[in-house]
Amino acid sequence: MQVRLTTTGRHTGTLRTVTLYAFQSPDGALVITGSRGGKAHDPAWAHNLRAEPNATVKVGREDRSV
Repeated sequence: MQVRLTTTGRHTGTLRTVTLYAFQSPDGALVITGSRGGKAHDPAWAHNLRAEPNATVKVGREDRSV
């Protein structure tokens, strides 16, 4: 499924939103992989989450705090 992840930029403090693919685990948790298609460096949104772990995921019309 596609989700929209909104993080806070680690340098600017600006809200950043990206569209990602997620999977739902059997217990209902969302699973998102921080990958850039196998490249050596993590995507910017993963760095943003490490700096500020509070974020929002939009699944369909539902917003979830994560």
